[in-house]
Amino acid sequence: MKRHLLLVGLPGSGKTAAGERAAEVLGAPFTDVDEQVEAAEGMAIRQVFAERGEPAALVAMKRYEDRLARALAHVVNLIDPDVIVLGGGLSKVERIYGAAQRLLPRYAFSDGLDTPLRRPKHGDASGVRGAAWLWGGPGRPQAPPVDT
Repeated sequence: MKRHLLLVGLPGSGKTAAGERAAEVLGAPFTDVDEQVEAAEGMAIRQVFAERGEPAALVAMKRYEDRLARALAHVVNLIDPDVIVLGGGLSKVERIYGAAQRLLPRYAFSDGLDTPLRRPKHGDASGVRGAAWLWGGPGRPQAPPVDT
């Protein structure tokens, strides 16, 4: 008789780590269902829920996209950038690019909005690396001292 161990919990609660360790100790195979779903769907599990399930998650995602477009429109209206590059975890959410770009003209004061929304060329931590580079180092200007 086969016996199975099923771990259920919130994201980041350690299910994968505990499952891998249990499988190792028991000499049994380990299967991460999230990985199987992501491979089959070609997207992160949270995107699957946002795009195809959990109606409330989809509503929240659409609300977020609209708010992002409104916020980016303020940036466009104030400084008229040549391009907007998203960073951090937000830059990994594929649907944001199309949705925000589509919604942006609704909120920007422009007859012909041509400010593209782009993915970071060097990954989601590009902004942090850029900030670290700007902070200083050999041959680079140093940030001013902070008054305490």
